[in-house]
Amino acid sequence: MPRTRDRSARRERAFSAQGAWGVLAYMVADDEGRSVDGRMNKELRAIFRAADGVKIGVAAQIDYKKTPGVFRGAATSEAPVDAAGFTLVPLRAYPQPWRQIKESLQTLKLRVESRGADRPEREDLDSSDSGVLQDFLRYGRTECLANRYLLFFNGHAHGPVGLFMDKKAGDQDPHPLRLDDLSRALRSLGVPATIVVFRDCYMNTLETAYQIRDVAKFMIASQGMAPVKGTWPWKKFLAGLRPHAKSEAVGLNLAFELGQFLDSTRGRLSEAPVTLLDLGESHLIVSPLSALVRALVRVRTRARSLAPYVDAFERARARRPGDRALLDVPRLCEHLQHVGDERVAAAARELGEVVTTRLVSWHHAQTIHFLGTSIYYKPTRYANRSVIYNKAWEQQDEAGYRKLALCRATGWDRIALMPFES
Repeated sequence: MPRTRDRSARRERAFSAQGAWGVLAYMVADDEGRSVDGRMNKELRAIFRAADGVKIGVAAQIDYKKTPGVFRGAATSEAPVDAAGFTLVPLRAYPQPWRQIKESLQTLKLRVESRGADRPEREDLDSSDSGVLQDFLRYGRTECLANRYLLFFNGHAHGPVGLFMDKKAGDQDPHPLRLDDLSRALRSLGVPATIVVFRDCYMNTLETAYQIRDVAKFMIASQGMAPVKGTWPWKKFLAGLRPHAKSEAVGLNLAFELGQFLDSTRGRLSEAPVTLLDLGESHLIVSPLSALVRALVRVRTRARSLAPYVDAFERARARRPGDRALLDVPRLCEHLQHVGDERVAAAARELGEVVTTRLVSWHHAQTIHFLGTSIYYKPTRYANRSVIYNKAWEQQDEAGYRKLALCRATGWDRIALMPFES
């Protein structure tokens, strides 16, 4: 009973500050290269130190590549509460970066937990399992009570196929966290995440936006590869989480600061596009995309020549640092307006207008190759140059793709999984 009263009092105090923010970071290094642990540790320290500077509560969970076990911690202005499932362990049992975080905090209080860190044989978790993500989000909301949340994902991704690649202990084959599992997990937060930020490759797609439209308000992601170079400017990010600022204004500031950062730190990549999507507008793509699917299905059965359509789709394919399994939607819509079929042209024109004027709130790229957002289209000649498409996983991936909300609402899988051929 005392703990219940204490938690209720904390919730009242947290919500008394209108618009208060919390930061939740879910980081997975298990499926990355061996050097990724160090990069993620730097990111982890930067997040906690930035939160400490502006007195914003933060909770983070990280699944390392080389260190067995899954580690999580929360830093808040008040001592965090107990959470089920994980065990409160001595800080000395944690990897060194967490101890450095503890020593650096001046205004926030850190408490750490782990699954298996207190045992010789540490228990690892499947971070691509929606239940593991759900547990973290419930933990994060319990520890960091707030009206609005910035949710940050960091790790490998395959765009519309899903995030991360992990497996349960004893399993042979890893699996991704598919988008429908992602949206199901986000629902466990209890309130829509205000802004979801992906430091994961290829996540700026119509599939992602429409899938999480009911569990998040804004999304920041890239149409291409997410550069691994550099630690993001978290001090600038979190300084913009002002209690009374409108959510869209906060999202615009985050996207702008990220764009400025990527301009100078994209490493060997020719460009690093970044986009802010207004997920509240994503429902507007359903009608024109459905009309486009119907028109294209009709054309495929009646047109004497499919060459103009093949050309329109192939010219819209992304190139590095994008993936050949993705089409740039504004560019596709532009090309389809000139194929000669009035129904296709009208639907493409409407879809392009909705995407560029309503869904895309802000877009930044170093060239004109990326124009706002992408959509999946099975590669044909370029299959061996795609990270998203994997022949060995084709059956499972296509079955999962058909279940996505965008495909159920529009039938886009009838085009995406059966590309036009001359």
